[in-house]
Amino acid sequence: MKKIKRKVNIISLFLLLSVTACQLNSLIKPKPENKSIDPPSVQSIDFEVHPYIKTINPADNATISTNQIFEIEFNQPMNQDSVEAALEFNPRIAGSFEWPDEKVMRFIPDQQLILGQELHLLIGGTASSKSGKPLNTPI
Repeated sequence: MKKIKRKVNIISLFLLLSVTACQLNSLIKPKPENKSIDPPSVQSIDFEVHPYIKTINPADNATISTNQIFEIEFNQPMNQDSVEAALEFNPRIAGSFEWPDEKVMRFIPDQQLILGQELHLLIGGTASSKSGKPLNTPI
């Protein structure tokens, strides 16, 4: 019985030392080599979106009042002079422009509009954003 106990103790000690040695190997960390690593190359990509019209008030084919103010909202700040030069009414209407902010333009007619008259609003491709990008889809 003592021989069996002694063999069990020896086997237990052997297993304990083996497990401990295996765990020590996992704790030892390799030393890094001193190699220089070149940084990744940087490539610039143009993510700038062309301007487009988000909303027009009044909407297409809407009935308008004789004192209607026209409002156009763009998706980004616009070059005001280019938008004003590109805006055209058919038949022609005289009026003034207001810009409550860099993305919203209002056109206020100088005189009341003619009741029942059909009116067409056009914005040409010369309208551009503050960054110089042309209007995506002229109307």
